[in-house]
Order: sequence, then C-alpha cells, then structure tokens
Amino acid sequence: MTNFCPQCGTSIPGDPNFCAECGTPLPISEELLLGAADFRAEFPNPPSLGNPPMSSNLRKRAVALGEVGGRTRVEIERFLGPPNSIDSIAPDVYLCQWMQQGTFGGLYHIGLIFDRNDFCGGVNHESAF
Repeated sequence: MTNFCPQCGTSIPGDPNFCAECGTPLPISEELLLGAADFRAEFPNPPSLGNPPMSSNLRKRAVALGEVGGRTRVEIERFLGPPNSIDSIAPDVYLCQWMQQGTFGGLYHIGLIFDRNDFCGGVNHESAF
C-alpha cells in the first residue's frame, strides 16, 4: 500500500519517517506500534542496575547504563539526569532526548522511546560527533 505525504501529497512507498520530497515528519504506522503500549512485556527481566558513575560525561553515563529496554524512565534518569526534551511521537509512545556539548566542541545525543507506563522500548537514535 502506498501512502501520501499529508503536506505535499508526494507518493511515499514503504514506511519512512520523513517525506523525501518536503521533509515533513510522517506518522508511525500501526505495524511499527503493534505492541508498543507495553514495552515491559518485550523485556521482562532487565539486569539489575548498580550505581551511576560519578561522571559529568553523558556518553560515559549512557555506556554504564547498558541495555535500556524494559527499564523505567526513573531508572534511566538516575543515570542520565533529566532529558533535554520530551516529545509525543504516537498515541501512548513518547521520545526523550538527552544531549551534551563536549568540552572540545563534540556533541553526544541519544533518544529513547517510552510507552505510556514509562517503560523504555530502546534507543530510537544515537549520535556522537
């Protein structure tokens, strides 16, 4: 089934996140959200967490956190601190993003998706440059 961009009307094959013609963000398909209302069911037994590292470096804290799937937002914020932004991306699904400018101009950015119960479904995107 071919979809069309709600902004410019361009035919959109497959299931991309943005319209290739005008750059408009596209809604997430129901297939991608199937089961998204309960990420905890996908990750029933995440390993126990130790203490967060005593580091101001966001990337080091994210590495120390390890696997995020099935963890609560409270657990993740204990390691990473509060997110820089929170955005709804679909019904019952939201994105938290953490960003930190490095001392010498680098940037670390990580985005995690959460369900309505504040359980993490995993990393949506991550970049370091």
